[in-house]
This record gives sequence, C-alpha cells and structure tokens, in this order.
Amino acid sequence: MTIESFIPKNSLLRSLIRCIYIIENPIQEKRFSFLIFPSVSTYLSVSLGTTFSIKENTITTHFSDNQCLDSSVQLSLSKSYIYEYQGYTKEICILFKPLGVYSFFDERYLWNNLNSFTPSHTFQDFFTEILMLKDYENMITRIEDYFLSIYTPFSHKYLQEIVSILEGIDDYQKINLTGIAHKYQITRQTLHNQFKKYLGLSPSQFKQIWKFRKFIDSKLADNSHAKLTDIVYDIGFFDQSHLIKYFKKFSSLTPLDFFKKIQTSENKTILLVWQ
Repeated sequence: MTIESFIPKNSLLRSLIRCIYIIENPIQEKRFSFLIFPSVSTYLSVSLGTTFSIKENTITTHFSDNQCLDSSVQLSLSKSYIYEYQGYTKEICILFKPLGVYSFFDERYLWNNLNSFTPSHTFQDFFTEILMLKDYENMITRIEDYFLSIYTPFSHKYLQEIVSILEGIDDYQKINLTGIAHKYQITRQTLHNQFKKYLGLSPSQFKQIWKFRKFIDSKLADNSHAKLTDIVYDIGFFDQSHLIKYFKKFSSLTPLDFFKKIQTSENKTILLVWQ
C-alpha cells in the first residue's frame, strides 16, 4: 500500500484545505490497516469500485466489482479509528481545515448525505475520471482546478471568528465558553449546537483535539530533539502525567509509545500507526 500526500499549491486552497492524499493498494488479496488519530479536519473520501462499513472504531473499505463512485464525508474525528482496506483500492482523500468544506459544498446537502456524498453529476463524473488516472501530480493539479471552479466563500455570523479564537487562545488559558457566547450574543447551548452541526465537535472537544494535535506538530517540527518534558510546559500541559492522560484519551498510547510507532508523510500532514 502507498500513501502520497500533497499540500495545495494555490494559496486560496491552502487556506481552506490542509492536504490531499491518495491511498492505493494495488494487490487484490492484501489487507492493510492503520490507526488514525482525532482531528478537527473534515475528511472527504472518494474511491471507485469500493464499499465501506463502520463497526465501532473500525472503518473498512472493501473492493467491489460494481465500479460505482463511493464518496463520504466525516466532519471531524473525535476519537481514534482503525482504517482497514481489503482488496484493490484507490482512494482520494481531501482534508479540509475547520469550516473549509463549506466554501465548496452546500451545507444542507452535506449534512444530509455524509455517508453517500454525491452533490452533483459534475462531481461524480469528475472524480470517476480522475480516479482512472495514473499520474498523481496530474491528478492533484486537476483536483485543485476543480475546487477553484466550485469555490464560493462561506460566511457565518460568528463561527469562523470563534474557531480562530479557540485556535489562538494561549495554551495556559482556560476557555470561558460562556464569555465567548455572551460576546456574540448567543447562549452557550447555541454555541454548542452550532459547533456540533458544522464541525461535528463541541467547542471543548475542538479545543482539546486542537491542543493534542498542536503538541504532536511541535514535537515533529522540533529539530533540536528536545525531551517531551520540555515541550509539555510550552504547550500548556500541567505536567507529564497530564500529558500522558491526554495521549491515552486520544490515541490509547503513551507519548513515548506514540512517537516510537508514529509514521508521517514527508510533509507531516498524515499521522498514522500501521496495525
């Protein structure tokens, strides 16, 4: 199995899309699986000649002879999942930054069709054709062109601003969600409901997963090979036991085991542990 990750070249797309990756398992008899971790990104997965099923914490993609387009959306990942691929697979996955997906697709259609996402005949025809190509660079170029052609700026009365606030809060600060809601003249329950609707996470979950990912990114970007304990305080964890509790909650691994087992793409946009 190969996994290739690409960061959009276009600056507008980079502001909305974290990365595009292609998963290919060319061997019909082989089965592959990996563990993927909680994320605030929205996942659009598209493949041809497959079906998928979800059972507890395992998402399985099966080879199918029907050659129909199979596409789905996950607004976020609130916990770790095992992704399993059985038989020949070629899948394109677009990871949108928080709220980024809504600049390309109608929100009401999206919410009602998460598990069978075919917003238009153009979408279906385009990805059916793209998945037949062999050259990854050509595929990515055409995918970028497609998304630029359907781009419509998304606007919400307050969600984009609140997401930016939560992403930018100092790691030592406590989140005052009641105060944030009051600032935008909404109730805390309304804030919770809007986050769940648009992001699939509560505001508290969003901040926790963002912090978890921020720690991982800081460690992976650290060229000085600092000890985990040195980064603990920089990211706002109280102590090492607090960090360990966080990691076990979101990955079922201790930090040391996590960084021993983790595999990343060259551009650090994909994190997984092979099973």
